[in-house]
Amino acid sequence: ITGVGVGFASVAVPMYINEISPVRYRGLLGAFNQLFVVIGIFGVYLIGDQLPHSDTQYSKCPDAHSSTIGDGWKTLAWTGFGISCVLFLVALIIPESPVYLLKIGQSTQAGIIMKKLWGQDYDPSLVDNVSVNSVVDNNTPPTYAELFRPQTRQAMLIACGLLIFQQIVGVNAVIFFSSDIFKAAGESDQDAAGVYVQSIQVGTTLLSVFLVERLGRRTLMLFSTFGMGTMSFLLAVFFILKSAGNHQNWLALLSLMGYMFSFAIGMGPVSWLLVSEIFTDRTRALAASIGTMLNWMSAFVVTETFTYLVQGLKEYGTFIVFGSLSYACFVFVLIFVFETKGLSKEDIQLRLQKDMKQSAYSIIGPHVDPEN
Repeated sequence: ITGVGVGFASVAVPMYINEISPVRYRGLLGAFNQLFVVIGIFGVYLIGDQLPHSDTQYSKCPDAHSSTIGDGWKTLAWTGFGISCVLFLVALIIPESPVYLLKIGQSTQAGIIMKKLWGQDYDPSLVDNVSVNSVVDNNTPPTYAELFRPQTRQAMLIACGLLIFQQIVGVNAVIFFSSDIFKAAGESDQDAAGVYVQSIQVGTTLLSVFLVERLGRRTLMLFSTFGMGTMSFLLAVFFILKSAGNHQNWLALLSLMGYMFSFAIGMGPVSWLLVSEIFTDRTRALAASIGTMLNWMSAFVVTETFTYLVQGLKEYGTFIVFGSLSYACFVFVLIFVFETKGLSKEDIQLRLQKDMKQSAYSIIGPHVDPEN
């Protein structure tokens, strides 16, 4: 049940934020989604670090129902339940998406909500423009075939590519096994490893929130993917040196923290933001659901295969693979992802309608107004 809820939220939250945000604040508000996700994860790590380590007791206990199992998991479960209840109550009072209201013909109510949310950025003509686009084929829901038509195909390529790469570069493997990396580096306080890693994520994602509208999405993504690749290869170097008896513990810690910084500055928050921006109001929900499914499937595959990769390729070989995939993502962003900062939804769609050759030139070359 928790997985179903998280799956729905992964699709709905970025989409809702995009639909209620004025253009100049879209990147800032979109990045807040990932910021509060990592804050929540950080909070769980902090709580868990203070609780009895029931996993150790469990491993020594043949009876899964034995009273010797710690109760720390109950505290975490009740904490999650309480926060979910608060979220449910807040969801009852937040306004409906103006885009959804326009789709069902409630343009007056949509205008009221947009005026309330947007303030000085509100323009009544925006309601008319969105209304015209939203009511087209209103009674026929989008089909999967629409997502692969020429006008939507490139958006699907970008969305699916980014969300798959976000996981196969190995971020969850690095997080889940950060304590092992700390142990390999000779650090005695392994229990705090997760807290250290998550604190880097929170601080860097907060920085990303303020940079995304200044430096742009594409710039942050290029910096992020290149940084992850470099740090993964440095982790590989550490394990090669370690196997030769040369323990450069500082290199492991530097690489781990550098990897998390690189991921949180771009790949973490900006991927979801871009996916919420590049689709039309009609196809956004369906496309986001497919991208989210691929994202979680990729996370599952990486998590399940990480141990086997380490057994077959050793630690250094595994991080060489992750580093190579990060550099591959860098090339993918360089070729296919264009800058959406400051572009209206209409401008974004015009950019996507260009053929692949024209898009590659406009991405690599100077910014050209999409209407020219």
